[in-house]
Amino acid sequence: MGDDRQPRSLFNGGKMQHIFELDEDTGQYSDRFSCDDAQDAFYNGVVFYKFDGSNGMLIKSKDAEGYSAFQRLDTRGRPVPENCISLPAGQNANAYEGHSYYYEPITMEVQGKKAKKRNQLMLDV
Repeated sequence: MGDDRQPRSLFNGGKMQHIFELDEDTGQYSDRFSCDDAQDAFYNGVVFYKFDGSNGMLIKSKDAEGYSAFQRLDTRGRPVPENCISLPAGQNANAYEGHSYYYEPITMEVQGKKAKKRNQLMLDV
């Protein structure tokens, strides 16, 4: 962020609100920003990579040098896998309309070519 701007809250990877307000009558987005943070992100935001709808984070390893890569998992009401960790504290909800969000480690031990390609791209970033 620039020198005079301070973050209003921390992004934690949970459910994000839309950048523009939704017009209840038409069901379409208006040209009004949903909040000051949305307007600030639109005009002054930093671009990040996004692959196949995923979002992730890097966590510095406590025991070793380096970082571990995680991607957000939507449990959609299913049990949380044991290897997942909770989202850090922040502005975004970790649950929304029956969806619960956690982070799971990004590995190459996944099924399918698309999943392997996606995970390799995320690990390469």
